Amino acid sequence: MGTLTTELPWRYKSRKTHKMGKVDGKYVMESQQNVGPCMAALGMPEEMIQKMLAPKNVISITVTTNADGSFTSSSEQSLAPELNSSTTFKLGETVKVSKPWPMVATVTKSDENTWHNRAVMGDKTMISESKVNNYGMTIRATIEGTALSFTETFKKVAPKVSGFYVFESEKGLNDVMKMIWPQMDLEEFEKIKPNLALRIVEEVGGV
Repeated sequence: MGTLTTELPWRYKSRKTHKMGKVDGKYVMESQQNVGPCMAALGMPEEMIQKMLAPKNVISITVTTNADGSFTSSSEQSLAPELNSSTTFKLGETVKVSKPWPMVATVTKSDENTWHNRAVMGDKTMISESKVNNYGMTIRATIEGTALSFTETFKKVAPKVSGFYVFESEKGLNDVMKMIWPQMDLEEFEKIKPNLALRIVEEVGGV
């Protein structure tokens, strides 16, 4: 887990650790290796494979953590919208997927940054591992019972968390600061308030 530091001038400075949904965000594919032969082995028509692999086809994945603990993963392809899909799942539970083709899938997690998906499509099974890192996400998959495998590399394009944030406005901050530091002189705090700033650095496992 990374650290989030609130940078305050003079003697007011706090250092807290926070956790956030590291996987959440939008990822755009930058490169792939051997996807075509693997899709062919799964039964995808050649015409559809060519559309998917077209250099101008933008493939993106958006992952969202939901309030009930489930996750929603949506995939979009600019030149092959028939392959677009959206699935909501909970870790360890098997879900039925109808698009882009029927399958049953089970997602598990071995650590905060590594996800595993077992997707069964008729008599074909694809096993994939997704690893999230500072740059984005890498997916490696194999077709069970064959020597076929492929790799996809994605860049995370949103949200951009890392940065230096300058104070603009607040509501109720004095009450919070007084609770954290009962000895604080609020008149002095008012003087330094315009200089408050926050630096956030996104790291593997959190911020």
